[in-house]
Amino acid sequence: MIKTQKEKFKKYLLITIVVFFSLIFSIKFALNFVENRITSTLKSKKFEVFLMNQFNNKLESFANKSVSESEFIFYKDNFYKIYKKYKPIFDEIELENIANQKKKDNAEFREKLKNIYLDNRSMFLEIIEDIEK
Repeated sequence: MIKTQKEKFKKYLLITIVVFFSLIFSIKFALNFVENRITSTLKSKKFEVFLMNQFNNKLESFANKSVSESEFIFYKDNFYKIYKKYKPIFDEIELENIANQKKKDNAEFREKLKNIYLDNRSMFLEIIEDIEK
């Protein structure tokens, strides 16, 4: 290679490297800008109001529509799973409410405890076994 070709090659290589890093910098800057805009939009009060309005509209349309047999089975199965999963939490809240109400008599509290025990006997027996170990 002659000297001018070497200089041209160095010049093109330098320009290519500068363009490459400039593109990387520009792309990174643009992505950060978009990310910040999305984050600020998601945290805004307007977006919260928009989501609540959408939720209310969907809830209203869901309440007003008729349910097909397949949808009924789908919702029944999924609501049962949710109910089964969170039932112990609701039972505990109910017990705390009853225990905190001094106006309620002891017999009602005992009856509620008995019903919860009968509904969840296997779980209570496992707990007793764990305590006795």
